[in-house]
Amino acid sequence: MELHLPDNYRRYVEKVSNGRNTVLYDSSGRPSIMVVIPKFQLEHIDPALGTGVHPAFLVNGREIDYFMVAKYKAGPFAGGVVSLPGMDPYHTVALEEASALSSQKGHGWHLMTNAEWAALALMAWHGGQLPRGNTVGGRAHDEPNEEGEITPDDTTEYGVSTPRTLTGTGPDSWNHDGTPFGVADVVGNVWEWTSGLRLFEGELQIIANNDAAVVGAMAAEEASAWRAILADGSLVDPETDDTLKFDVVTPGDTGDLGALKISTDLTNFNQRKSGEDAMGAGPYQGFSSDIPGLNDQMLKALTILPPASTGLGDGVGLWARPFGERALLRSGDYYHAHSCGIFCFNLNYAPENLGPHIGFRFAYIP
Repeated sequence: MELHLPDNYRRYVEKVSNGRNTVLYDSSGRPSIMVVIPKFQLEHIDPALGTGVHPAFLVNGREIDYFMVAKYKAGPFAGGVVSLPGMDPYHTVALEEASALSSQKGHGWHLMTNAEWAALALMAWHGGQLPRGNTVGGRAHDEPNEEGEITPDDTTEYGVSTPRTLTGTGPDSWNHDGTPFGVADVVGNVWEWTSGLRLFEGELQIIANNDAAVVGAMAAEEASAWRAILADGSLVDPETDDTLKFDVVTPGDTGDLGALKISTDLTNFNQRKSGEDAMGAGPYQGFSSDIPGLNDQMLKALTILPPASTGLGDGVGLWARPFGERALLRSGDYYHAHSCGIFCFNLNYAPENLGPHIGFRFAYIP
């Protein structure tokens, strides 16, 4: 069948004929290149994750054989968003707008969920890949000869111009699997909003399995979808006693308090209500828990806790702030160098935050 892509993108059509990439048209006829992510069992990645199908393939009580991820970060096109190469990523977008732009594409389309991101990251790790990307000034900080084409935008962020790169213009090592057919730009360039996981007043809350793909990112009308987690791994109502929280290792009142841990109380954020500039930040690989007997299998499967203590990217960052609602950003951006990575985990921003360094990616379930 002839693919009615814009002329500038016809040279990429041959990349979608191997069964892992495909072109999908949304309800408005906009084309997007998508990567097929097939179902896998947790034990096939690592027995430490548990057994059974990964949560990303469980949606509203049914098991799906695959989902599709936008090959490229969302780009603006014809009044909506698409996944096409050579585009300036859609940016300066809050979580709610990112979710709406994704879901308005039609049935099955949605903002990429954390469960889906976790599945992608685990596949990359299991395959021996640790993708690079635009992590400083349009280049890979750890491989400066790898670069993408910088966008002409001259917006200023962090006191310098914003060196976003056009989607897909980096090398294959910037794809999740290191091949021409992988998901592109999963490290750096712009942060990516994901749905289905948040901090609320420091409490870790999730939407079970991959139900966020149909519930939506904000879940304002579906408040009951949000669940807290007990140490035994069971899901309970938010604000239940002894649910899991993000605390800092070293007590403090304001500023960057350093490394984080999973705990059942926020004992070390001393001024959690009055000192709202306090935050935790540290290496993702060092993130752990002080809870005896914690059932961490689901936490690792969703890459909340690291699935391993090494091999996930030295210096890859973890951030959290326990005030109000904090939504999840992944990947890193064009500025944070070694802190960026496919396992990068940022719960520092409210869902209303936006900037030229924040974008998103959409996905599709059959």
